[in-house]
Amino acid sequence: MEIARRLDKVKAPPFQIGIQFVQIGTDDEAADHLKELDDDLKTKHGIRDYVDTTLFDAVNVGTPSPLSKVLAGSR
Repeated sequence: MEIARRLDKVKAPPFQIGIQFVQIGTDDEAADHLKELDDDLKTKHGIRDYVDTTLFDAVNVGTPSPLSKVLAGSR
């Protein structure tokens, strides 16, 4: 959060930093924590949204794989 505040203070472009979390597995508690990181930073802490999360389900991998989204850095 400190880095996001610094970037906002100097009016850095929104794409200056991004963090991607990948959940491997189906733990509901982990999913809730990741959802909070992905969706609540701006509303709860007043900072830019620089976190994205992806669920990787190794059993139902389609084409393209969710990991390709992570590797490509796309949201």
